[in-house]
Amino acid sequence: MLAACGRVGFDAVSAVDGAPRGDGSTQIDGPVVHDGPPRVLIMGAPGSGATTMFENWLAGRAATVETLQGRLDTTILARTDLLVVRALQTAADDLEREALASFVQQGGALVQLSGFTDMQQGADLATSLSSVFGVVFRSDINTGPVTALALHPVNDGVSSVVFMGGDTAVSTGGSTFVPTAWIGGNAVAGVVEVGVGRVYLWADEWVTSDSTWVQASSEQFWTAAFDWLWPVS
Repeated sequence: MLAACGRVGFDAVSAVDGAPRGDGSTQIDGPVVHDGPPRVLIMGAPGSGATTMFENWLAGRAATVETLQGRLDTTILARTDLLVVRALQTAADDLEREALASFVQQGGALVQLSGFTDMQQGADLATSLSSVFGVVFRSDINTGPVTALALHPVNDGVSSVVFMGGDTAVSTGGSTFVPTAWIGGNAVAGVVEVGVGRVYLWADEWVTSDSTWVQASSEQFWTAAFDWLWPVS
């Protein structure tokens, strides 16, 4: 499916011990090795501020970067390795959800943000896509910084992340969703592993903003996220 940056050396992804730590998190390990950087597709609108630093970082980390015009489908996902979802402008439909589920099942990677507005409507739009992985977003207007971080590779080198007015990520039950960050007891981030693919959900958009790029430790945040989502041999 993803021949241009072909996947090699897939191993089953599994929990090391499955035991929760004192903060309720779980340590997860299970490397999936690829032979080159991912072809990235960006879906959805950016936040209200400039995102040049994020886009420059992404261009340096990806094999190619493409911006989706229109609906998500199997044709564009066939030339994508890693999908970055920002603020959805319309609700995802059944065909988009089915295409995304198949993409991840077969080894694709997804990072989805939410919290672009402080209204439930924005959370509902994000949920229209994330729900296929058993996760919904709730507009609780969480404000950080995020310092309660699970012992998980997506947090490697990260000790504090700016988080302003973001959502809560909630499992719908029966999901493999594993929370990886909290504010006041609310899960604001987490991961899901589906087939041989990986999903990272982060319920705020400030990690893409120029205005907070330095103090948000955003570069390290994205580096750790990509290293887990698409580790390269």
